[in-house]
Amino acid sequence: MTVASRSEAEATVRSVLEADYTRVVRGVALVAGDVDEAEDAVQEALARLWRAVDRGDEITTPRAWLIAVSLNLVRSRRRRARRYEQLLRLVPPPELPTARDGADALAVRAALARLPRRQREAVVLFYWLDLSVDESARAMGTSAGMVKNALFRARKSLATWLSDHDPDQEEGEPDGR
Repeated sequence: MTVASRSEAEATVRSVLEADYTRVVRGVALVAGDVDEAEDAVQEALARLWRAVDRGDEITTPRAWLIAVSLNLVRSRRRRARRYEQLLRLVPPPELPTARDGADALAVRAALARLPRRQREAVVLFYWLDLSVDESARAMGTSAGMVKNALFRARKSLATWLSDHDPDQEEGEPDGR
C-alpha cells in the first residue's frame, strides 16, 4: 500500500491500532514472556509504521509488518541484554560513592550532579579518565576551546559548592563565616 497523504497514513495506523493492537501485544507478550516488554515493542513498532507510511513506503500488510517489527525489537533487546550481561561478568560496573565512602565522596558526587551535562562530561573525561583536552574534545564531539571553557566554569562552580562542604563540621553548627 502506497500512502499518498498524511491523512491516509494516519488512517492506516489508526486502523491497525484499533483492530489489532491488543491482540498483537498479547501475541508478542507470549513470545517475549513479558507484557511490558511486548507493549514497549509494539508501541515502538507503531511509531515506525507511522513514519514508514507517512514517507510513502509500500507496506502491503500493515498488521503483519507491525508484528514482524515488534518481534524483531524484542529479539534485538534480548540480544543487547545478553551482551550487557556478558560484559558485566567480564567487567563489573563501577561503584558510585555511597555513605560508606564518606562525606567527601558524596559531596563531590552531589556537586558533579549539579553541573550542566557538558561541564560534567568535561570534568569526568579530563580529571577522572585522564584524557587530554584534545582527547576530551574528540570524545565530546566539540572543540578544545569548548572543553577548556567547560572545565573553567565547572571548576569555578565546584570550588564554590565544595568550599561550603566541611565533613568535620557538625550538622547545624555555624561555619564561622
